[in-house]
Amino acid sequence: MSPFSPRPIATAVLLTAGVAACANMGPPPGGDVDRDPLVIVASIPSSEAAGVRSDSPVTIGFGERPDRRSVMRALTVFPPPGFRETVWTDTSVTLVPESGWALGRNTIVRVARSATDRRGNAMTEPFQLRFTTKAVPDSGVVTGRVWSGQEFGSSHVVVVAAYPADAQATEAPEEAWPAAIDENLSEGKFRLTGLDTEVQWQVIGIADRDGDVRSSSSGEVWSAAPDMVVFRDTREVTVSDFLIGTLDSLGALAGDVVADSGDVAVVVAERDDDFREAEVLPSGGSFELTVPTGFDYRVGAFLDLDGDSLLGGEEPYVELDEPAGLSLTARRDGISFDLTGLGADNDATPDSAAAAEEDQEAEDP
Repeated sequence: MSPFSPRPIATAVLLTAGVAACANMGPPPGGDVDRDPLVIVASIPSSEAAGVRSDSPVTIGFGERPDRRSVMRALTVFPPPGFRETVWTDTSVTLVPESGWALGRNTIVRVARSATDRRGNAMTEPFQLRFTTKAVPDSGVVTGRVWSGQEFGSSHVVVVAAYPADAQATEAPEEAWPAAIDENLSEGKFRLTGLDTEVQWQVIGIADRDGDVRSSSSGEVWSAAPDMVVFRDTREVTVSDFLIGTLDSLGALAGDVVADSGDVAVVVAERDDDFREAEVLPSGGSFELTVPTGFDYRVGAFLDLDGDSLLGGEEPYVELDEPAGLSLTARRDGISFDLTGLGADNDATPDSAAAAEEDQEAEDP
């Protein structure tokens, strides 16, 4: 078992009270068939609540009658307290803890999107309720970006979680539980909130296939951010980008070049080991250079005044300020170069313009 593999609530324990056998369901006599997704509309306590009593019940309310068995299968609590009973109404479930909610840290109650209503309509987004028994909620924030390898398709959803740093060395991995989870990533960007600033944290990314936020199931892959999170005189820390999985052997550097009509531009990507890939663009336009992943590239563009596709001493050249790296992603878009006004009919190349400016300054009294 991975040290970052939370244990789900035992379904048998959660189904100890109030679960009646479901009647056979069929379409109603007349009218439209219900195709609306199951929605969670409320919870007690509310998300981000503080000062919650350790023995308080937790209630989750649905917008319609859910399929109870699917909800129980989709339900996970970090860390799991065990439950004395589970009480159902038509549209809600109440969880009564056996040993009490965790003291001095966050509790996360999560319902995966696999939960359905009684007609099989699943939730469109997972539900997450986080609360603490502390009188004041923790305020630490960790941000960053995670990249997923090319072997993961649409069947995987990347989730990011924060674990106490010492969880990696624990002799009981099942006791390591996340204190914050972000599963609504946009372009891999994540934000983990509500963390104790007195604790060191490790950020973990999981390519989650079955929606349970567990790295040990279904051969799922996880990876850790390279930086340990330590809050020093700050409440927000940004960790370095990191990758889950592996990249394809080939990637792409793509963008566009703006050039004057009639000028031929060349875009080139180079490495220190003499690797070079170039693309010729008559009158500029879009480019895409196919290059091996796992390297940093110097990327630039120049006007090919002599038609040999090689950079000469008098040919205007523009280069990115920083190398374009493909160590975390197999594609980097949005690279742009502007070569307008630098052609052969223009008297001033970048170097000659700078020299002329220096000469003018020298001549001024």
